[in-house]
Amino acid sequence: MPLLSRLMLRVRRDGLWSSLRGIRGATRPETLEIYRIERLAAPAPTAGLEIQAGVEALRRLRQGTSLLPDEFYCEDRPGFVQCFCAVSDGLLAGIIWVLEGHNASRYIALREGEVELGYLHVLEAMRGRGIAKHLYWRAAVDCLSNGAQAVYAAIAAENHPSRKAAQAIGFKKIAEIRRTTLWGAKFRTESLHCPEQEASLGTRRAAVGDRSGEQQLGKYRVRTGERL
Repeated sequence: MPLLSRLMLRVRRDGLWSSLRGIRGATRPETLEIYRIERLAAPAPTAGLEIQAGVEALRRLRQGTSLLPDEFYCEDRPGFVQCFCAVSDGLLAGIIWVLEGHNASRYIALREGEVELGYLHVLEAMRGRGIAKHLYWRAAVDCLSNGAQAVYAAIAAENHPSRKAAQAIGFKKIAEIRRTTLWGAKFRTESLHCPEQEASLGTRRAAVGDRSGEQQLGKYRVRTGERL
């Protein structure tokens, strides 16, 4: 969705003054915590929850809805290579995106083989059900299963629910940066490169094959998504 269309959608959804406050907030510095997957821990199954992968699933789920948050309209952005949608009792509940490429992320200068899980959003009426944990886990398993060398996330320090969800499935905080949403220096992952990191990568990939990874994923996979 083009930038102007996104802005118009926000004005229709939130009102002019709320939209202007949001734009103003994007110019203020904030502290962001950088996380990386160090292990994988599958969340407990949630009744009635299904994870569906891909933009086609997203477009199908958007039909009949209106004025969804911006995170549900990112498929045309460069570097947004995959998405996962949470469906609770048949209703669209949340989304997360996989970002790949040096310029895809606002906050992390991703190198080849590295991805970021971002633009996570759980609709307000669906919060408190552990949906964010399932979105983080499903996306991380998919990335590692398809050869990602490292999986990162950048989470605002004040966003306690997202931080808790990421940590629950195996993300570990590795750094902090302070910048605005619109501009500022990115975190450079090469600053972490060391032999210990390579050993950690082997541990993370091995975890994909244990009960928290592909084996657990296979248990829940169905034709149109993942039943949790």
